[in-house]
Amino acid sequence: MTALVKTLWNQPAKLILSDKDGFTSHLPSPDDFDSTLEKSFAKKFGSERNGWQLIREGRILHDHQKTFVPDFTFRHIDGAEVLLEIVGFWTPEYLAHRRETLQQFRQHRILIAVPEKSLRQGANIVENVLVYKTVLKLTPLMEILEKNRAEKRNC
Repeated sequence: MTALVKTLWNQPAKLILSDKDGFTSHLPSPDDFDSTLEKSFAKKFGSERNGWQLIREGRILHDHQKTFVPDFTFRHIDGAEVLLEIVGFWTPEYLAHRRETLQQFRQHRILIAVPEKSLRQGANIVENVLVYKTVLKLTPLMEILEKNRAEKRNC
């Protein structure tokens, strides 16, 4: 990590940190997954399927002062990449915030998994949506991944 910081004396300073510096946190390690839905999905998908590798929180997107870390990254052996954000518990405010985030990072291929009940209750997310009831089904997911891969090849 490299950062330019302004000191109390209004002088710029460069801060450079790496894993070689040996810093550790006093906090316990975070859980591998945010929810049982994510955990069961990752287990069902496996580390690779049909040329697609599954990586947990594999990308950090940033645009100006905003960052976004999708839940999963799918990376195909041919270089295609699709990001997945799973919406579990939500409020109207959360979904509005998610829509803004997806709009800000629209240059990336981001798939959003939304519970069916959310759509019935007015969650108007319409682009790149994978609807699920209680678990994410692999067949529709794979269809969407292959569709995105085909679109990438045609660009």
